[in-house]
Amino acid sequence: MDTLPVEIIHRIFDHLDAQTILFSIRCLSRSFRSIVNSYERFTLDLKGLSQQDFHLLCRLIKPENVISLSLSNEFKDSDEIVSFCPYSRHKQFTRLRRLTLENIDEGSFVPVFSLKSCHFNIDEGPLKFLLRQIDLTSLTSFSVKFRRGDDRLAKTTEEFLASIITQLKLEKLEFLSNIHYIFAKVDCPVLSTIRYLSIGYCISLHILCHILQCSLHLHTLILKNGFGPWYLTNMPKSYLSTTFSQVQSLTIENMYNEIDTVDELLSLTSSLNYLKIIFTCNQMKSMPDGHYWEILIQSKLIQLNKFEFFFDQYKFIKPLEELESMKSTFQTSFWVEHKQWFVVCEYEGTSLFYYRFYTLPICTSEFKCKRSLKRLPSSAVTMMTENNTVKSIHEYYNKEEAMITYPRFVKATDLTIGVNQKFCSSLLSLIYQKVDVTKLLKITLNINNVDTMAEDLFKNFVLCIEQASNLSSLSICGRHINSQTYSNMRNIYSVLPRQIKHLEIQIDNLNAVEEILMRCNNLSTVKFDAENLLIKEITQWFINNTINSICWKYYQSIRVWLGKKRKSN
Repeated sequence: MDTLPVEIIHRIFDHLDAQTILFSIRCLSRSFRSIVNSYERFTLDLKGLSQQDFHLLCRLIKPENVISLSLSNEFKDSDEIVSFCPYSRHKQFTRLRRLTLENIDEGSFVPVFSLKSCHFNIDEGPLKFLLRQIDLTSLTSFSVKFRRGDDRLAKTTEEFLASIITQLKLEKLEFLSNIHYIFAKVDCPVLSTIRYLSIGYCISLHILCHILQCSLHLHTLILKNGFGPWYLTNMPKSYLSTTFSQVQSLTIENMYNEIDTVDELLSLTSSLNYLKIIFTCNQMKSMPDGHYWEILIQSKLIQLNKFEFFFDQYKFIKPLEELESMKSTFQTSFWVEHKQWFVVCEYEGTSLFYYRFYTLPICTSEFKCKRSLKRLPSSAVTMMTENNTVKSIHEYYNKEEAMITYPRFVKATDLTIGVNQKFCSSLLSLIYQKVDVTKLLKITLNINNVDTMAEDLFKNFVLCIEQASNLSSLSICGRHINSQTYSNMRNIYSVLPRQIKHLEIQIDNLNAVEEILMRCNNLSTVKFDAENLLIKEITQWFINNTINSICWKYYQSIRVWLGKKRKSN
């Protein structure tokens, strides 16, 4: 490989993360060391690293060689931005194009006087300091999410973010917090370059229309938490007669309001060729049927080529005949022959309290497989395909009964297994049929209200995690676990995958801490669920045996950002 031209190797580096380049490739030879040192397009993602790797990575990379930077305060009381500030001085991020800030606290805008080495001004906090080290006008992508997503941001924070946006010439913008009062202060020319906009907070149609009016080149709009039903309040009449034809792709997720609200927005975006809607319909009077969508699409969305949806509803008992009647409205010639959009209906087999309709292939990133679900017969089932977008699978087992079949989720990287009563070990084989275990990055086992956990469950679960060669995150947790289950769980300690970086597990003695850390020496973070008295002992253990580990204590649990292990005398 080192005989290839440097430019080709750098192109290969473009598809690798900074840790792989610096920790695995740089040390191979002097030639590779030189090639890595001349690389100028690092994607620096500091989420989920151990403290040792975090600081080492920051020291090895020159800020002027970073084109993408991602920071996240992963724990409630942590501040990764504060830790990063000493490495970000003197306007050195000259090539930065993409900036992502996740789980940011407003405290990041507050002055921090204790970190004098960072040279904060008395009127700024670490985030303001960091952003002053970046040439904001060079950014093409900016994403920010505050931890307090359900509250209004402070006025000073809103004004500061608004002032930042006015400096940018962005193509991609993601705001995953309350942005009402930010966009209300932003003039139209500021948004004119944006082509991709993702909003993670419930937004009013009024403000949304203001954004659309300003964003003349906006192609893709994603509303991750729907939009508010208060669209008639202070709604300028000019908006109601406007068509925002620049928007070609619209995604609405976690929508809770009446369908009329969506109807209003679709009337304003009649040039759509792609539409995806995810409705949680427990607050809706009724779920929209196929006839409703057929009329709406033929009258308002005549250019629509692809329509994906996932509607589910919790409601009082609904007659099975009513579900069958509703299913038939999605089987007309418009759906099956003209558009070739195929819809499946599933329902709670015992009570009909829960039911869901969705298009094929499945369009949600998370999908729940419950053994209590039944499916109405339909020719659409034959159209089920592995070509779905599901990344996270939730399997729930509480009875030994047949489960409806699903296509293989080939893109799934996250698997959650929920066990509530007696577990049938043969069900684990069904998991192998649904996912490619070697692609899993995260596995969670939830054990709830189980009197006696069968030994074969743990044996099969161990087989599963042993085959998950790319696993980086493992969680084994539950409630009301008895001594026998604890005994079986202890057998897992010695077979935990050595490569995992994040672990959550229940323990009942202090010796388990050292046993687990000896086995999993690549851990960045670990969470122990335990009795409060044991948590005090665990905290003291990390103080005595590690350097710079940071502990956060919660009720019956402790989370640790691991530092360096002390050398034994």
